[in-house]
Amino acid sequence: MSKPLLSISLLSCGRDDTLWKCLDSLKPIMEAVPSELVIVDTGCSEEINHRMHEYTDLIYPFTWIDDFAAARNCGLEKCSGDWFLFIDDDEWFTDVTEIIQFFISGEYKNYQAATYVVRSYITRGGELYSDSAARRIFSLKTKPRFISKIHEHINLPKCDKHLRSIADHYGYVYATEEEKRNHSLRNIKPLKAMLLENSKDFNAYIHLLQEYEVIEDYKEALQVSRQLIFNLKDVKHKAVLRPVYSYGRYVEYLSLLKQSYIDEMQACGEQILSDPAVSEIAKALVHFKFAFFYWLEKKDDQKTAVHAQAYCIAYDKYHHNETYINEEGIVSLHNTFYLPVASPLFCIHILASLHLGDLKPMQKYLSYLAWDENPILCENFESQFLEAISSLPFDESFRDAMELIWKNAASRKKCLEYIEAMKDVTLPTYRALSKICSNLDGNELPLLCMKIVDEGQEESATDPAQLQTRLTQLIEQTSNYMCLPITIWQIAEQREIDFGPALEAMDYARYMREVNHFFGSVHNRCIAVANDKTICAEIMDETAFVVETIASRLSESSDRWLYLQSAYSRFLIRQYYAEASYQELHDLLESCVHLTTSLYAPYYTETALKGDQRMLPLDYRFALHIKALLDAESDDDMQLLKERIESAASVIPQLKDAILHYATLITEQLKAEAAPASSSQITEEMEALRKQLLEKTAQLRAAGMTDAADQILSQLEKF
Repeated sequence: MSKPLLSISLLSCGRDDTLWKCLDSLKPIMEAVPSELVIVDTGCSEEINHRMHEYTDLIYPFTWIDDFAAARNCGLEKCSGDWFLFIDDDEWFTDVTEIIQFFISGEYKNYQAATYVVRSYITRGGELYSDSAARRIFSLKTKPRFISKIHEHINLPKCDKHLRSIADHYGYVYATEEEKRNHSLRNIKPLKAMLLENSKDFNAYIHLLQEYEVIEDYKEALQVSRQLIFNLKDVKHKAVLRPVYSYGRYVEYLSLLKQSYIDEMQACGEQILSDPAVSEIAKALVHFKFAFFYWLEKKDDQKTAVHAQAYCIAYDKYHHNETYINEEGIVSLHNTFYLPVASPLFCIHILASLHLGDLKPMQKYLSYLAWDENPILCENFESQFLEAISSLPFDESFRDAMELIWKNAASRKKCLEYIEAMKDVTLPTYRALSKICSNLDGNELPLLCMKIVDEGQEESATDPAQLQTRLTQLIEQTSNYMCLPITIWQIAEQREIDFGPALEAMDYARYMREVNHFFGSVHNRCIAVANDKTICAEIMDETAFVVETIASRLSESSDRWLYLQSAYSRFLIRQYYAEASYQELHDLLESCVHLTTSLYAPYYTETALKGDQRMLPLDYRFALHIKALLDAESDDDMQLLKERIESAASVIPQLKDAILHYATLITEQLKAEAAPASSSQITEEMEALRKQLLEKTAQLRAAGMTDAADQILSQLEKF
């Protein structure tokens, strides 16, 4: 075999679930580029070792000594190629096109090293990941060696070709937080030992800080970052170590933030932003953290927007500049401009700016979000966004923004939930949102409501027939049409929309069910705000309006009209009994009896009424019992009245308290009628008599009958 151009080295400890994916992913490279595969066996089972021979005979055992550099160098020493590529057995290539092209085109002759992308997944499902340019391909011309027991690397001048070939890596996906923490703790021990041996081992500092970030030990991270910054003071060629210094300053800032040392954090952050030695990547991250700090902790829209905009400027400048990111940023900072990282920042920038009346960030950065996929948004973005734009004067760009958001199924669902919840807000707010959303595609019920509201506004030229069609569609589709936003019914009334045919065509059982559901939901709404009489009154006024609007579209005294009105009378009894006077409650009960019996009487004979009433509709039974109660009351038959009160109270449990309260009012009424005149009445009568006597004495004096007048006055004074 001729000398290979490329030696591929693999460390394998026998990860059976990923090893074979890794080996299979190397085949296209080996078929296209003159290559050899060298496997360093650090502890595979005999069975796995035997199977690996199907891929290569260059398999060398290595006794593990807690030194990754030594294991890598073992493979390096066995290689005979001009170039070297290494990979681990928990990684596998998903695309090797650029690696192959790099070698077969001869481009490799212009470089000493190249990187490929290691995509480290954060979630097992692969939704979140972190990309880093790994320097894992290099020329063996200068006979480089690996250094560092952990996070091993080679020291070569930075003149890399950045390849976009990707290797998937799930090694940082842990089953539990404890497993994740233990992995970092195992790494921390040798890293600290390396720093004891060499306090200027800046690579060890970086990886130690990364491990402290993983386990969120920011007390230690702060101490180590300051040690790193201190040790960098005497280093020459600081430009070479600019990424190291920048990362150290950023971790110092982050550690202060995480420990809530607010004053120190703010001072440190301002120093970093004005420090010319700090990279733009690190500064962008500080702006990023500042923006979220002012958004979440301080609720300061102005400062949130300022720092968010500074980050966005850096994002626009660098997020496609892979060379700058790879050269200026430590691996931990490579994802600074990664879209899933940036997306929540775009969200708060948009929201804070909208609060300030600035539409430009929305008009620019909303389109950056991956609406066609699964955008990573800040918490409650959709509802906050809708709230913000509905409070501002209408702008056509709001509609464009909503069309973008509407593309994403999850965000669309959240928007619909917010729109549904908005039905109980003030009319101007609801109308503003309706105007924004009316052009969106879809027939979801909340959206249909919005379209009717927008088209039904007074300045709209929409044909009433079109509104009638939409409202009919809405009534037919919704399971609780009476619970539609009050605005819908107001528009129906203002624009004189005749939706009566839709109600008449509705299945009668469904019609009754929805009427009852409506009054039950209103009752529950009143209970929820029982302590606020004003809101309760508003709900009751809206309910009366809805009932009146619907009733006016039905034929008066028709079954549907009577059912609605009788159900409404029972609802009013339930709502008002505690506050009603005897006469008011008496009138409500009489109305209920009249409406309900008018509904059912044509369908039941006298014989049926005298039989087992349990076969009658519940509301009819209730009305018959109330009628019997009122009849007994007018007959002054107290024993019979008591029996009929008990009987009526047992028919509908929800109205039991109302009937018992009416019994109390009857008792109070009877006592009032039987009681003697009250002291106030006596006082009034005496005052009237006194005035009459005074008038009489005046008349007697005028007639010259002074003695008679004095005698009356004397008696009046004694009385």
